[in-house]
Amino acid sequence: MKKFTFVLLAYLLSISILKAQQPLTIAPGVRVNAPTTGASGLKLTNLTSSSSATTTPTKVLSVDASGNVILSTAPTGGGGSAIGAAVNVPAYANQTAIDAIASPTAGMLVYNTALNKLVYRTTAWNTFGESFWVRRLAPASSDIYYGGGRVRLGATSQDDGATFSVTTFNGSFTAPHLMIKNTLATPINILRFSGASPAQGSISQVMTINDNPNSATLAWNHVTNGAGGDASTPIASLTGDGDLTINGFSKFGGSGAEVPALKTKIITGTLANTTGSNGVIVNTFAHGLSDATKIVGVVAIVGSSTYYYAGDGSTGYTFQTRFNSTNVSVNVAVAIGDPSPPIIGSPCKILIYYVQ
Repeated sequence: MKKFTFVLLAYLLSISILKAQQPLTIAPGVRVNAPTTGASGLKLTNLTSSSSATTTPTKVLSVDASGNVILSTAPTGGGGSAIGAAVNVPAYANQTAIDAIASPTAGMLVYNTALNKLVYRTTAWNTFGESFWVRRLAPASSDIYYGGGRVRLGATSQDDGATFSVTTFNGSFTAPHLMIKNTLATPINILRFSGASPAQGSISQVMTINDNPNSATLAWNHVTNGAGGDASTPIASLTGDGDLTINGFSKFGGSGAEVPALKTKIITGTLANTTGSNGVIVNTFAHGLSDATKIVGVVAIVGSSTYYYAGDGSTGYTFQTRFNSTNVSVNVAVAIGDPSPPIIGSPCKILIYYVQ
């Protein structure tokens, strides 16, 4: 009996091995009843999601609304390939249905049919239509829309307090305008124009925001990019109440060679409180310019206790202005019999004009 049983088991085992090597044919209409909803009921032992693909499929197996296994066209794309077929994402009636998804993971994408918008998952569900979307207008152009939050282009870290927007302000400005909003305690916004190479330097526009016009400034600087950091050279600045400062030479009335590029300089001092000799009291003030030949004008104003004078020739108030390579001289004329004219010891202001 034991011998017969052993022979029977060996026969059955050989039959099983033979059948395992043969294809399994399933008649049409055969159903697989899964024990739970959402599961197929089929399981492959040696083929899982971690197995390597042997080819790039053009067809894939899918299921229709009734659960029938069907053959579908595989969507292509990724890695820059053109998308050859539409990609369907799961659709849900509303946000309540989306919130009911069990154990959602970051990167999930679904469609909210109530809003007609895509919804994606990070740590929460986010609607594309409420933040960012692109509308194709023509084959060669697109519109990009952004509805809220911050825009950081090329940023490597978050810059708290900064917002970039194109908006219609709800105050006195009603037309659309570009706005960079900084909510930091001391808001400073910088707009910088640079070349492809850092060695080319850049031009920066620095805006210091303040409700007081005297303290609000708009400044332009040339920035030299170096290994030790940026070195900034001021170009010009404008205050909120209209005061303009030009740090270089300025041309007025044109750009031709006949229009001089000018700078100005003011020197203040006090005339010597002394008596004159040889009919003149000499007062010298260093002008500090390296090339006196660039001077094209000198104006001096001298004050007494009540008035200021410009050397108009009045008795006791006459003076002459001249300059050399190092100094500007204000020479007070001394009348005969009056060695101490009234303007001695008075404050003096000297305005110098010089060209580039």
